[in-house]
Amino acid sequence: MDDEDLRRLAGLACKEAHRRGMRAEELVLLLKRTWVTIPETRDRQSTPNKVLERLISICIEHYYRERPPG
Repeated sequence: MDDEDLRRLAGLACKEAHRRGMRAEELVLLLKRTWVTIPETRDRQSTPNKVLERLISICIEHYYRERPPG
């Protein structure tokens, strides 16, 4: 998965998080809980997963950049 894919995914996740009124922390926890359910990631659980780390970083940046007014 490249950075463009991660940015697209982060954008969708953040848009939905804003729509639901979720805080950034809740979004990060949801991403982590969901990530471990993906079969392709299960064999990587014992080592830090760079893709997940990058996705979380991009989500945090995107979440605060695209924050709705109010």
